[in-house]
Amino acid sequence: MITPTAFRDGVAALIAELREVLPGSDYEPGNKSPAGLEMARLGIDEPIRTVIAQASLLNESGTDHVLAAIRAFTEPIQMFAMFTCIRTAMEVAALSCWALEPSIEHVERASRSVALRRKGLDEQSKVLREANELDGSRLDERYAQIEERIRELRLTRPRVPSATELVSRTFGNPMAYRLASAVVHGHSWGLVQVGLEPIGRDAETKTTLLGPVVKPTVMLYFLAMALESGQARVGAWGVRGARSCSNREVSE
Repeated sequence: MITPTAFRDGVAALIAELREVLPGSDYEPGNKSPAGLEMARLGIDEPIRTVIAQASLLNESGTDHVLAAIRAFTEPIQMFAMFTCIRTAMEVAALSCWALEPSIEHVERASRSVALRRKGLDEQSKVLREANELDGSRLDERYAQIEERIRELRLTRPRVPSATELVSRTFGNPMAYRLASAVVHGHSWGLVQVGLEPIGRDAETKTTLLGPVVKPTVMLYFLAMALESGQARVGAWGVRGARSCSNREVSE
């Protein structure tokens, strides 16, 4: 029987191995590699290099959050923090899979990369606006650069799917992601499901009293999701033996 400690240590060992095989942002694809061939078809290297850089950042974020989840699983166990970390790991792994999906062509990959850039710029502008630091001229310039790249390479304008859509297509079942989201957003039913249990009843108010509890089955299940998120990222890079990303289309 696999104990929680053994499972935790196994996930940590897997993450260490992933960091050895996953390329970083300085990765130089070979001429006959899928990335190298896509560069040749586009006639320009920068869009594919940008995808590699975007996926590398996502991978680093996912790895960091999985390791944080493992630490939360160490005594004294942080019952709720782990679910926040694993939710993030699943989301960024799924987004990496979307960007690096093996079945799409070079134009679609470059289009997805630009879509990620534009979505990121949208979110950045919101932060700057709230901080009263928004420079409209610079923002317009960056949007114009994105539009110019779309015209230059004759790219499409794909919609970046929602996190739930991406997780569903990558992992096959969004239930774990939705439950982790409930914990993140503080829904009482989610908190009770993963880390609380009845400990008594208040006779005066007739309310049920809840207390913290470690639920090994639930925690092992979510640590398995952490393991799966690591496999999904490896599959996106095309490393032999790992689970590859789903080829199913996300409905618009």
